[in-house]
Amino acid sequence: PLLLLDEVGFDIATHAAASLVGAFGARAAPSDALEPFVHAGRLGKKSGQGFYVHAGGKRRPQLAGDLARFAPAGPTAARLLDDEA
Repeated sequence: PLLLLDEVGFDIATHAAASLVGAFGARAAPSDALEPFVHAGRLGKKSGQGFYVHAGGKRRPQLAGDLARFAPAGPTAARLLDDEA
């Protein structure tokens, strides 16, 4: 899924997600996790970097080493999950 988002482009994925909310309401509410990437100009393959660093050619892209700086501060639903949930 992360490589697919890089291929599509974070700006396009964000726009498509907003369209889904318009069509299906709150039940299709998107995550805002891509917004910091878009604001930083990291749009995926088209900008050379997203979740992955795209060096060009036929080499497989490498996972970006600085992804932690885009993680939201504070607890998230994923961090709150445990075996009892």
